[in-house]
Amino acid sequence: DYARFNYVAQPEDKGVKLTPPNLGIYDEYVIKWLYSPLYGLSAKEEQAMLESWIDEHAGDPIYRYGKQQVIARYDPSALEEDLGDDAIKAGDYGIKNLKYIVANMNDWFVDDTDGSHRENLYNELGNQYYRYLKNVMHNVGGIYLTEVKPGTAGKTFQSVPKELQRNSFVWVIKQLKNSDWLHNTGLTDQFGLRVALPPIVCYYTATELLGTYKNVVLSAHVSQDPYTLKAYFDDLYNHVWENAIKGRKPTSGEKILQRLVVDQAADVITKKSKLVKVLADPDEGLGMENAFMPSVDEIVAYGLDPTGLVGQYQNELRELEQVHGKGLVAKQLTSFGHGYDWQYRVNTRTIDDSKTYFYAYALRVKNLLNSRLASADSDTKAHYQTMLYALDEALNALNKK
Repeated sequence: DYARFNYVAQPEDKGVKLTPPNLGIYDEYVIKWLYSPLYGLSAKEEQAMLESWIDEHAGDPIYRYGKQQVIARYDPSALEEDLGDDAIKAGDYGIKNLKYIVANMNDWFVDDTDGSHRENLYNELGNQYYRYLKNVMHNVGGIYLTEVKPGTAGKTFQSVPKELQRNSFVWVIKQLKNSDWLHNTGLTDQFGLRVALPPIVCYYTATELLGTYKNVVLSAHVSQDPYTLKAYFDDLYNHVWENAIKGRKPTSGEKILQRLVVDQAADVITKKSKLVKVLADPDEGLGMENAFMPSVDEIVAYGLDPTGLVGQYQNELRELEQVHGKGLVAKQLTSFGHGYDWQYRVNTRTIDDSKTYFYAYALRVKNLLNSRLASADSDTKAHYQTMLYALDEALNALNKK
């Protein structure tokens, strides 16, 4: 599971362990299963005994086995670097700790004369924040996958409950709209020339978040009570454009989200890509089956590349992903394991009606922004006019077809 430290522990907690034990309950169970001598039993009797040891723990989450998801990442309950069964609650605790670190880092490292150690730690802090966001984001369109053998109760796949999907989607949006706490000028002014961390985290994380509609297509399809595309786009509208709905000035995070979502709508409507695309398979058409592939940032954050080369060339590979699509790098990791390979080839082209929702969404946003132009201040008005121009261009191009 690679949970390397207890990021949910708070400064006021007493008697908690910050690092994992060398061996846990599952490790001891595996050792028993593999190495306990069973004297006087035939091979058939030994097999029955070993089967009974597995069956007696069926359904117990402590003894659950989940394959590492390298190429396709469907299951939010089988992730590296996460703690607990509530990613939102764990993320809140972790972010509270990150804010504490940012506020105190200068005082803690007074002997770091050139600031390089603090800058490296600050960059890693940004990666850790990204992990918390991704842990929650995996719930959106997520599908629980369970290894179930014949005769054992349980389902091999089950969609994440719709309320958890919705709450996760809204939680990540709210985080991205209010991530300015990452930028402590007293700390970052001592670093070299650079773009501030909040817009970097917001841009790349939001780009991935806005691609989760592809995951929702499949998750809704296999659910009896789905988080539908309609509900997804309603939440996208209500929370990305919350400031415009309420008639207030957008935050810098909201502006980034709004620019990206308008570009995305224009991209889907006109098929002129401006965002990170999903890598299309030449044999499969639109490449929707690659929606669950990890991005370059996710590969680095979750340690999916044991060579470390993806992290070394992260910025360059991001640019390649912008051109060729998400999944370009992940496809090269096949030599390190396939995760849930049997699910990897799922193609949702025949059930994907997202373009209809994007068109309706674009019209809805256009009407909202037009209604707010007169009351907006000059900066906000210019931002809205830019969004309207992009929407009009896309809608007009579609109408001419």
